[in-house]
Amino acid sequence: MIFIALFKQIPDIGHVKIDPSTKRLIRESVPNILNPFDYNAVEAALALRDKLGGKAIAITMGPPHFKQSADEVLAMGVDAVIHLSDRAFAGSDTLATSRALALAVRKFAGKELGAIFAGKYSWDGETGHVGPQVAEMLGLAHVSGVASIEVEGLTAVVDREAEDGVEKIRVDLPAVFTVTDRTNSPRPPGRARGEYIVISASELTDNTSLFGSEGSPTYVADLREEPLERENRVLIDARERPELGVEAILEYIKKALAGGSGESLRQAPPSPSKGGPEIYVLAEEGLSGIRRVSYELLGKAAELAEMLGGSVTAIYGGEEKAEELIARGADKVILLRGADPRDYIAHAEALSSLVLNRRPWAVVAPSTSYGKDVLARVAARLGLGLTADCIDLKVENGRLAQFKPAFGGSVVSIIYSKTYPQMATIRPGIFQPLAPNYNRSGSVEEVRISPRLAILEKRGIEFELPTRNMRGL
Repeated sequence: MIFIALFKQIPDIGHVKIDPSTKRLIRESVPNILNPFDYNAVEAALALRDKLGGKAIAITMGPPHFKQSADEVLAMGVDAVIHLSDRAFAGSDTLATSRALALAVRKFAGKELGAIFAGKYSWDGETGHVGPQVAEMLGLAHVSGVASIEVEGLTAVVDREAEDGVEKIRVDLPAVFTVTDRTNSPRPPGRARGEYIVISASELTDNTSLFGSEGSPTYVADLREEPLERENRVLIDARERPELGVEAILEYIKKALAGGSGESLRQAPPSPSKGGPEIYVLAEEGLSGIRRVSYELLGKAAELAEMLGGSVTAIYGGEEKAEELIARGADKVILLRGADPRDYIAHAEALSSLVLNRRPWAVVAPSTSYGKDVLARVAARLGLGLTADCIDLKVENGRLAQFKPAFGGSVVSIIYSKTYPQMATIRPGIFQPLAPNYNRSGSVEEVRISPRLAILEKRGIEFELPTRNMRGL
């Protein structure tokens, strides 16, 4: 069996600057590092090779100086590093990058593939697209945000970290897993014995237009620097009673995880819109019902639809009633029935079919584990542009301008899609939801789907307040 680790060299986000005249990143003299989560991806591939036998191969894509990180990975003990390096790859967005990596996996693993590991995201872009998109292109299941993995035979049972808890999922191998620094402890470097192989675009396919700017369905129209400002907030003076400090911190964390509190004073419009461009909103089910971020996106979508003279459709695979989504701004609700509310693979397949047949103007989803997983697979299946982690959306000349932070928030990119529908995920807590209007009317449609994931268990995040030995905190 062959176990693949995907890795990336990135600029140190603390040293990123922009040339004000060209609006491009200044890369000269900026130190480069191996993306931190990718150490864990390499370790995961090595651990399975050591347990089950076979080979561990690491794959990266980038210019020649990426050999710096390739040498680090070789020193960890992989059998080979495959370096995709060609001018044809320059300017690739996440979809074009995923295409190249998927083709490389086919070329070097083929039917011997055991599993693919990648970092949950790269610290420079934080999209989290590549793992799910490579999985979709190879026809494999994937699990993102893996906290632990146990493999017996050709079956893996993993704990997947979500925003509101942990999901235990069983998948058959081969599959794709994205990992974090909690998944394992990477081994120290040793003597490199593996091969270093450079591969050009034409060695992957005759159609090199699949890569680079030409093969990328998104493009960056502008970049701007954003000075990083950190707020120092005093929650409570807990010097005399530390337990009060712990309570205040836990309450602050709970509110942050919930995405804030409070409602917009603006109420959802009294009657649904008719005709015009349609905006799809992927609503997310949490452990306690519809997540607040879904209402935030409905509110923003209603604002955009009003500008366009269009309508808002909520896509929802949970158990709550559709009336709540209508009250919050949806003109129509499409209920996905037959799979677990968190089955992101089944929901991606269903949404792909809806998009292909009905052609909405835009699709937006929460920038959460679930939202990113669904839209990344839809983008890969249909060849669509997707921008992750947006902090704003605007209608500019009839198109969707997507504002995305990068490099730890020090840079904001303004991104457009070349394809329709235009797709984006949005950070929770950015927009205010509309106040519910239960006098609104809207239509409801049910779509039957088949389950694709074996979700064995869901556990919420538990907050426990220590009651003893508080003085030392």
